[in-house]
Amino acid sequence: MYLVLSHVLAFCALCISSFYDVFSEKGDVPDLPAFVAIGAGIILHAIYAFQAWSVEPFLWMIGTGLAFSAYGWMAYWKGLWGGADAMGVTVLGFAAPYAVSGPGLIYPVNLFVNIMIVGLVYTVGFAFYRAVRSEGFFERTRDRILEDKRRIPVEVVAAGLFSLYAGTVDLNPYLYFLALVFIIFLYRFLKVLEDSEMTKTVSVEDLEGGEVVAEQGDIIEGISEEEIEELEVEKVEVQEGIRFMPVFPVALLMTDVFGAGVFLLLQIF
Repeated sequence: MYLVLSHVLAFCALCISSFYDVFSEKGDVPDLPAFVAIGAGIILHAIYAFQAWSVEPFLWMIGTGLAFSAYGWMAYWKGLWGGADAMGVTVLGFAAPYAVSGPGLIYPVNLFVNIMIVGLVYTVGFAFYRAVRSEGFFERTRDRILEDKRRIPVEVVAAGLFSLYAGTVDLNPYLYFLALVFIIFLYRFLKVLEDSEMTKTVSVEDLEGGEVVAEQGDIIEGISEEEIEELEVEKVEVQEGIRFMPVFPVALLMTDVFGAGVFLLLQIF
């Protein structure tokens, strides 16, 4: 019961955070739902461990929580996503560290893999949605590919060689080749999206606080009113990120209901 309640609280907190991320003007996500889920997860797993007269469930929770947190915040400091996304991973690590049946390694591994799978599908879907709404986007993507006409063949050949190696160890070489070629062209597609649709130049006078300014460095966080006053330029580049929070409740639901993750990848590859 305690583990089920912890998973439910994690799902609810992530859904609330996702609502703010998607529907608020600047993607501002409050910290309170995440803190409640993390605190409740720790307490509920402590109660579960006490009733089981074993410290193992509590140690599993601490270990998984720290591992997920380390990954989430390292990605944040590398500028791969925002602080709310790092907090979402932390929620999963402490409030849903293993299956409701008890501790085990396969559940957190499946959960992590499902985050990657759902995140990829979500990102590609978001990118195509923005591309279709943008006039001349596909022409710009074509031009970007033509600019890299010398580099892309080298990458495709490298993908082919790796796929041939995959075939020698009983993996599907055709699937690997198609996946790698897809990633090669997806990278160009997303770069055009970032440069033309997700970045815009605005006057410093129009900044209200909370915008992500490119000049702030790699960390993705909104600029404060005090930092705006310290800017010594007239215009800055403001970046819009992908509203990524919905990935986490979907990955949790997918793991709890279907498992998937590692087993899905093994079946595909």
